[in-house]
Amino acid sequence: FFFFDQLQDKMNKSFTILRGHHNQYQWGRVGSESLVYHIQNVSGKVGELKQEERYSELWMGTHPNGPSIVDESGDSLSKFLQESGAPFDKLPFLFKVLSIDKPLSIQAHPDKKLAEELHKNSPHIYKDDNHKPEMACALTPFEALCGFRKNSDIHSLLSAFGAELVELLGGNSILKQLQTDNGEETLKNIFATLMELDDKLVSEKENQMMERITLNEKPSDFENLLKYVHSHFPGDVGVFCVFLLNYIKLQPGQAIFLGPNLPHAYLSGNCIECMACSDNVVRAGLTPKLRDANTLCNMLEYNQSPVDVLTGNIIDEYCSSYSVPVNEFILYRVSINDSLKKYSMPRPENDYPAILLTLKGKATLSNGDNQTVNLKE
Repeated sequence: FFFFDQLQDKMNKSFTILRGHHNQYQWGRVGSESLVYHIQNVSGKVGELKQEERYSELWMGTHPNGPSIVDESGDSLSKFLQESGAPFDKLPFLFKVLSIDKPLSIQAHPDKKLAEELHKNSPHIYKDDNHKPEMACALTPFEALCGFRKNSDIHSLLSAFGAELVELLGGNSILKQLQTDNGEETLKNIFATLMELDDKLVSEKENQMMERITLNEKPSDFENLLKYVHSHFPGDVGVFCVFLLNYIKLQPGQAIFLGPNLPHAYLSGNCIECMACSDNVVRAGLTPKLRDANTLCNMLEYNQSPVDVLTGNIIDEYCSSYSVPVNEFILYRVSINDSLKKYSMPRPENDYPAILLTLKGKATLSNGDNQTVNLKE
């Protein structure tokens, strides 16, 4: 549902039903195992969905790569806004559901200045000039790589499990640097060296490492993580990035904010994602898509700060908000029990458009005036 309180006087209603746009990338879950499949299948208005195919993302918003459709008219949301007299014809945010079965690419999103430069110089690759700060909120247990580990932690992992990567990076001198230098420059040099290695050599050493790990009858959690990533991208340089990036596991309701120039890769699970309205992604591993390793190495932040896990700010016993340091979006999570007969959703930003997605259960939505509609998962 799309809310537009500021247009209620003109249109005699304050919300309308939307149909999202789904993508079918190979990292998505198959058929009814995918939450995206389930949401689209319930609507019954997006054509035939095939059980054997993968459904990865549901987009909700006005981005031209996947605009939402107004259910009542069949028009795009942008056209609806233009014809309704709204003071805007596109939303500042893009709202998504992701259903992940395989790792996504090692990636980062540019800040506004870099986004403008990339779009100007390579518009066929970077097709808009906006930044893409985003937040991922887990709907199921959710795994990801996010931000760089501390140099000391990388040293420990390489010493215990990464003899082949140590060899690729130049031998024991790398271990000594990591042990004695906590600076960002050392980390940047290691990541850049890794990204510049010959693909054939990377594949050879990675296979040697995995053969050794496979012989371990009681592999550690870290070794199991390497095996999982390698099973989907054998021989890919992104497998070695597991040594460098923080591994996190979120429980439902927990979230992470991904600011500009922060390396990350989602690994598995379902999540809600909200971001500034952009599709700018710079990739360098775990992907069949275009890799721009040089741009990624130069843009990344190499600080080693711990990943902040957000649990939401409690507004009342049913609603939490996830505040982020950007102006384009804010996420609310509402969980109402069966015994509650009526609940008024807090919307301090009611001068701005909003999208409501029902994930479980059913209820009746009313604007308190002349508009009522049934909600269902």
